[in-house]
Amino acid sequence: LIELMEWIDEKGLKKAAVTNAPRDNAEMMLKSIGRLEWFDCLIIGDECERAKPDPLPYQLAMEKLGLEPSGSMVIEDSPSGARAGVAAGALTVGILTSQPAEALTAQGCKLLIHDYFDEQLWTALDKDLKR
Repeated sequence: LIELMEWIDEKGLKKAAVTNAPRDNAEMMLKSIGRLEWFDCLIIGDECERAKPDPLPYQLAMEKLGLEPSGSMVIEDSPSGARAGVAAGALTVGILTSQPAEALTAQGCKLLIHDYFDEQLWTALDKDLKR
């Protein structure tokens, strides 16, 4: 994960954390790994009119960051989040940390990875998110 975050910083890419977790939990987790300030914005599902699996939280993040869906990538480990990312129009990558592949592909993930070192992820980043 650190290598990916450093690559994102080197490229100057904008980034958002989009979660259905309550704000206090999300901020505590991000602070505990020293990354709360790393994200350009934090979108909390419960603070949106509609939470994931609705695409609205991702759409709001893209709007706040000034991004189009075609230039955005979502990395998700949950079916509801994957459904939201796909519906928002972003390239949605499913990470197989807590769900079987079928649960994420059924929601429309076009790419599945086992971890952040997966070559498929880096190929997609180079191809789809060149800046």
